[in-house]
Amino acid sequence: RSTLFPYTTLFRSMLDAALVVRPLGWLRQQERYAAVLDPFDKGLSHYLNAAKDSRLLFDVITDLCESLEALAQIVTGRTGKDLSANREMLVNKLGISEHFKTMLKGYIEYANDMARHAKDGKAKSPLAPAEVEAFMYLTGLFIRLAILTPIVGED
Repeated sequence: RSTLFPYTTLFRSMLDAALVVRPLGWLRQQERYAAVLDPFDKGLSHYLNAAKDSRLLFDVITDLCESLEALAQIVTGRTGKDLSANREMLVNKLGISEHFKTMLKGYIEYANDMARHAKDGKAKSPLAPAEVEAFMYLTGLFIRLAILTPIVGED
């Protein structure tokens, strides 16, 4: 057992608070985020139930990506466009660095690959819960970034 175990547990609870609980609170406070909240909530529920059925981990990825896609549509005003199509405008509207654009591109590619493998039944192996948890935190990070960042061009 690692001597870092107590710190790991503390760090994980801090991540939960900052990247899951707070974003959920913000999304629940404003009706305009209902389209973001529903798939985010669904993804979290699937994550919690994946302990009994690991196939749900693929659904977690899909649900969380749908959540971020809905947020991108709100921020960009481009409903009907998927996250990939809204990526560039989202980054521009938020005024964030090219590094985050690269991270968002990787996020989208990962989600698309996982969804395609699950849909085709070609998943090589079950997803690692820790990997899906990291994706969940990354989704929360992008939601937090979008909600806390003033939109470029808006007063």
